[in-house]
Amino acid sequence: MAFECQRDSYKREYNSKVLSCNISHEKPGLYRVLFDDTILFPEGGGQPEDLGCLNNNISVLHVQREGDKAVHFTNAPLDLGTPVHMKVNWDRRWDHMQQHSGQHLITAVIESIMGHKTLSWCLGVGIDSKCFIELDSSEVSPERLQEAENECNKVIMEARPVNVRIIERDSDEFALVRSRGLPSGSVGPIRVIDMTGVDVNMCCGTHVSNLSHLQCVKLLHTEQKGTSSTLIYFMVGGRICHQLGRMHNAERDFNKLLSCGPAEHLHQIEKISKKQRADAKLHKMYLREIAELTVKNHLSSPAVVEPVFVLHRDDADHEFMSVICNMLLPHKLALLLTGGGKKGQGTFLMSSNDEKLVSILGPQVSDILEGKGGGKGTRYQGKAQKIENHQIAFELIKKSICTR
Repeated sequence: MAFECQRDSYKREYNSKVLSCNISHEKPGLYRVLFDDTILFPEGGGQPEDLGCLNNNISVLHVQREGDKAVHFTNAPLDLGTPVHMKVNWDRRWDHMQQHSGQHLITAVIESIMGHKTLSWCLGVGIDSKCFIELDSSEVSPERLQEAENECNKVIMEARPVNVRIIERDSDEFALVRSRGLPSGSVGPIRVIDMTGVDVNMCCGTHVSNLSHLQCVKLLHTEQKGTSSTLIYFMVGGRICHQLGRMHNAERDFNKLLSCGPAEHLHQIEKISKKQRADAKLHKMYLREIAELTVKNHLSSPAVVEPVFVLHRDDADHEFMSVICNMLLPHKLALLLTGGGKKGQGTFLMSSNDEKLVSILGPQVSDILEGKGGGKGTRYQGKAQKIENHQIAFELIKKSICTR
């Protein structure tokens, strides 16, 4: 059965009638509705479903094909026989039409000039998403990719008509139709999309009526999949315009942020990155020296007689804590070190030569800091969600040691 959306993919509104309405068990809170016909395309052939509304106040949130029926999932029930005025989300539909017809064109052109067949494809949902086709080739060179893109856009400029036809599966023409195989359970005549002089392919999706409506095709990049196939990412029409707008705005923001023009962006970012790595190396070295000085100063002070050492430092990292732990543990019964700012996330390290003490106090410290940790032997460490509770943890350690 062909739906109205397949007979006229440009139709944005349509009057239909409710044939049935039931509570949906697979999608709780929604209703399964059947109509005598629909302009809302049910997902199929790699194309996502349409979305839309009924009578301006009921939303259609999903449409799926079940046999020759299109099941609409709505957010409100409808009475049997109720007339409905359907409206399709046209921006979404048009985007899907451009990407889907573009995929047919790209597949046909690549097969024609390279001899590679399309194994599968994906229509990324949303104007910001990319689509891809999977080719039966381990590699596609940048030169061949550009050649295919040029040919696609040449054909688009020729404004070739795209016709939807129905043919019998026992006809001579059926043997000439490009296909990845009929779906299981398929019976009756076959719907084909005829791109004049380019491709004839069976398909159930919604398509443009002229290749000029694609506007343009951009083949973005390739990605190897396994050892025998390649993904080619692409965009068509409106998505290219949208992406160009985003990139232009981002370019202007980078101009201000980096104080240079687009040609200097990469050089400037590499320069900043190099300095950042050097600064990080220096910071790590200084932090290690601070850790060593902290231990030396502590051991030279009268407080060295205390059996417990606790310390919080905002910029303390794992290496800082390890240096202090390695140097100070021979002189202390227990240590608790924390780092990570005044509040929020952070890290902690609890250590003692008494392994039993670590196994008891480590989890208690983790609970106080609302963190997750673990360890064995003389150390228990982890990440905290409430580092601001470190003083409470410090008091726990001190009290536990002093009362032993």
